[in-house]
Amino acid sequence: MSKSSYRAILMRTLLVLFFTAIALTLRWRAVQMLPVDYDEDDYLRAGQEFAQLIRTKDWSGFLETNYRIEHPPLAKILYGFSLLSVPEAALIQDKPTTAPPDQTLPKDLILMERLVGAIDER
Repeated sequence: MSKSSYRAILMRTLLVLFFTAIALTLRWRAVQMLPVDYDEDDYLRAGQEFAQLIRTKDWSGFLETNYRIEHPPLAKILYGFSLLSVPEAALIQDKPTTAPPDQTLPKDLILMERLVGAIDER
């Protein structure tokens, strides 16, 4: 391999790493700083329900639990697993889907939910 092709590969690699770092930094800032969005409280409550099933090893409960059926179950299950890493909190209040976003959600729970969402983002 010639020096010029080695340099070209190195430059491309560095550019990819540079832009990846910028994208990850912006995503991390969004996770930390954005206000609660309209369906985050729904996903958080669903995640809490699944986290409780996981804690109690109630695997059959997965077939019976589906808070807000319009949201994908796999995402809610992933949120449930992520919530196992933070202290358990009271179940988020059930509000109509037309209610404004709840800006008082526990910060540690919303952060874990957002981290999973940031990684899982399609």
